[in-house]
Amino acid sequence: MLCSLCQAAQAYLKRTSSPPAGAHRKRSHLPWCHQRMARFLPLANGIAARHTIQLMCSHYQGIQGRERFERHFGTALPEDAGQADVWPGYRALFIRNTPAGAPPTAPHWQALTGLFGLVPHWSTDLRMTRHTYNARSETAFEKPSFRDAWRRSQHCIIAAEALFEPDWRSGRAVAARIASADGAPLGVAGLWSCWRVQEQEIFSFTMLTVNADDHPVMRLMHKPGEEKRMVVVLPPQHYGDWLSMPARESLAFLQGQREPDRLVLT
Repeated sequence: MLCSLCQAAQAYLKRTSSPPAGAHRKRSHLPWCHQRMARFLPLANGIAARHTIQLMCSHYQGIQGRERFERHFGTALPEDAGQADVWPGYRALFIRNTPAGAPPTAPHWQALTGLFGLVPHWSTDLRMTRHTYNARSETAFEKPSFRDAWRRSQHCIIAAEALFEPDWRSGRAVAARIASADGAPLGVAGLWSCWRVQEQEIFSFTMLTVNADDHPVMRLMHKPGEEKRMVVVLPPQHYGDWLSMPARESLAFLQGQREPDRLVLT
């Protein structure tokens, strides 16, 4: 059975041929819809590993263990937990507030699987994910790709085990793994969107970034001479605050979350 994202992408592609036998079942392969969409998502079939080492916040490790995820985030892991090694256009987990109208017994938060790279509701295809996996918190409110999600406070938390960033201290880009100092999962502040096509819904999300010139770890990343940026890793006690934060208070909140001792190189 295809996951909901695959079903929606299948309807979108409207191709006549069948998926490769077993492609959706093999954990070592992308779902067939993403294989077929390689023409739209050049980062989808391993190309990312060769071409995005210098891009900011484009690669992270997702959380796969159900018990670990549910214990940390306090909500149920969906059947499709996404991919463990995440690049733009890949399926991964995010958490949002449970929509209004849900049963009274429903949990306050809802975990969903979406594409890494926000696809705004007005987009004509999924190519947007190549460019929208990060959003600068200072300008997201005015950028066409992000402003609707920002103004509507479509806040989310992206679940991650670790982040990968290019470390240039040796004179060349070397992938560095960055994780929580206490070994807990990471909750990254983001925005989510829902793209509808042929009565199907495809969710997507982006990670919000702030300046990192003064951060003891993140200022070491990225090419010398470039502005140092970092995603906003939230302390668990602030997860609920972010998910319910009104748009007018979002920027100040994000800029106050840069705890210097939260992240370490591993």
